[in-house]
Amino acid sequence: MLLYLKCARPSEPHDIKAGVAKNMNIVIPIITLVVGLVAGFVIGIFYLRRQMTKMQSDPEALQKMAKQMGYNLNGKQMQRAQQMMKNQNGPSRQRPKRK
Repeated sequence: MLLYLKCARPSEPHDIKAGVAKNMNIVIPIITLVVGLVAGFVIGIFYLRRQMTKMQSDPEALQKMAKQMGYNLNGKQMQRAQQMMKNQNGPSRQRPKRK
């Protein structure tokens, strides 16, 4: 009976430390994964924006991208595409207000 009461007591401090260590083995990888995904997303956005601004001023890069996508742009289409890219990166366009 005495042995049963001893086991029924709340966990001893070393048992609590072991439980915390087990939880940390699960929590730390999850936090690392989330932080890595967020950082990768942010870095990807900045890289993509930089590439788009480079292409805006470089018609050869724009032509190359169009060919990779399966399009063959003539001069007029190329000018139109560059103008569209400049308008996208410029000041934000406001939508007309609805009545």
